[in-house]
Amino acid sequence: MSTNDTAEQPEYDYYGNSNADLLNIIPANARKVFEFGCGQVRLAADYKTRNPLARYIAVEKEAEAAEVARKIVDTVVCDNAEDPAVVDRLLAAHGPGDVLVYGDTLEHFVDPWATFEAHLRLLEPDGVVCVCIPNSQHWGLSVALMAGRMEYQDSGLRDRTHLHLFTRSSIQNFLERFGLTITKVRDRKFGSPPKSVPKIAEVIAAATKLKAKDVFDGMTTLQYVVQATRRPPSRKWFIDWRTVKQLGGFNHIRVKAPATFVQTLPSVTVVTHEKTANIRHAPGQANLFIWQRPILVPETDLESIRKLQRNRKLVITDFDDDPDIWPKIAENRHLSFVGVHAVQVSNDRLREKIAAFNPHTFVVPNRLPAVKPYPLVREKTIEHTMFVGGFNRAPDFEPIAEAVNTFLDTDSRPWHVYILGDERIAGLLRTDRKEFHKIIPYKQYQTLLEKADIALLPLNDTPSNHYKSNLKFLEAAAAAAVVFAGTPVYSETIEHGRTGFLFETPDDLLSQLRSIGDRSTLERVRAAAHEAVQRDAMLSPVFAETLDIYYDLYDRFDALNAELNERLESLRFED
Repeated sequence: MSTNDTAEQPEYDYYGNSNADLLNIIPANARKVFEFGCGQVRLAADYKTRNPLARYIAVEKEAEAAEVARKIVDTVVCDNAEDPAVVDRLLAAHGPGDVLVYGDTLEHFVDPWATFEAHLRLLEPDGVVCVCIPNSQHWGLSVALMAGRMEYQDSGLRDRTHLHLFTRSSIQNFLERFGLTITKVRDRKFGSPPKSVPKIAEVIAAATKLKAKDVFDGMTTLQYVVQATRRPPSRKWFIDWRTVKQLGGFNHIRVKAPATFVQTLPSVTVVTHEKTANIRHAPGQANLFIWQRPILVPETDLESIRKLQRNRKLVITDFDDDPDIWPKIAENRHLSFVGVHAVQVSNDRLREKIAAFNPHTFVVPNRLPAVKPYPLVREKTIEHTMFVGGFNRAPDFEPIAEAVNTFLDTDSRPWHVYILGDERIAGLLRTDRKEFHKIIPYKQYQTLLEKADIALLPLNDTPSNHYKSNLKFLEAAAAAAVVFAGTPVYSETIEHGRTGFLFETPDDLLSQLRSIGDRSTLERVRAAAHEAVQRDAMLSPVFAETLDIYYDLYDRFDALNAELNERLESLRFED
């Protein structure tokens, strides 16, 4: 049911090949999802990695596709989604759900109006509808029609099984006809149009008194992704997320994933950027500005703070490491914490430290946005491979380097070592079986972890290390790499011998490494750690709780703003 006439179809794979735009409007914390026409089940597979606790029910009339879907989703009904009796059976068996999903299916129904009306019986009063629909205004179809060359094809915009044509306005009208409120509309554009399309758009605009830009946008959009709700959001949020330069997983975990998840909710719009100068204000909405790891300087940043205050933006600093690592924070009298309404941090130790500068400091622990099923990641593991790394981690690795070298030199099995981030670690290892990666994209980092049999996470017992989070363990466990970690930080997360191994001295580590000849122990620990992070460390069940904290803070905006002004005045910053 693809609507892309020219795009090469990816090799079949359950995970990672879904329609990301549609995936990103399905509320990530849904309890029950109904999808009509799940096809090759890619969307359901990717959603379940985000929200494994959700009950995902798919209706698919093609027997072969339904059989594949049974490997992924909780319930598959192999039947015709247009049959009202199917709705009766679904209601009797499962009750109503939070979300109805249509991924390029409405246009195939004989009577989408009657069918959709029947399906709405399955939707809770505050439920959400998520639709991807091909756009018949796209030049690939509209120009062909104007040229009198309408020939049906096996797929794409001229798919011979398309029974109805939709444009942006008609799909919105379709949903609104049933009393739904449109909350998100996203264009899906692929490739570049022929050079003649802008001129054609101008001619159409002149003939219809429309704007040429609007016509051109319609002619270059292949699909529309639309979210609609039964109950309009009581409060709309506009979140402006100012990020640091992409470097390592912390950016993905602290910004990209939470921003993606909160924006799946009908009430939230998010923009992310690296420059404070891009500050935007959304009138009529609750405005939030999150500053990731800022090192604020009075001479340049006080004006930005004042601008944010004037626009009634709730300003929150996000900090997930020891601020003493950056001396300029203290040199500027901790403006990074003093000069905002509130601070969110990754653990309790950081909260206690930073609360001295801002009493409105709260914990948003690191959580994983997605965890693939254990069999999938386990089959990617390459036995006798070791992962070690991180930025500036050589000082932590140096005390255990000789123990690791001794193990690699004396073990009968040939071990291969993946080193990430700090080249000095590679220099400390004597083995020739090693490969170094300096800076790689986050997905590539995850792929490297999935290859690793074990992961070394050494941390020395230093003041700064005690403020670090358990993120690296979570990532390794999700990738089915068995973790050997230093006791600082990880002793509060890892159950020694059950979800990983903890060492206090290099001799402890060497002894533990020599004991892993027993593969059954590794497999038991590997599976238990993966199960633990999937059960206890995922973002989907808790991200809305953070939004509740924002709600509470925003309701106290005037009081928090007065406190902020008092803190700034007490430090006698000069604007």
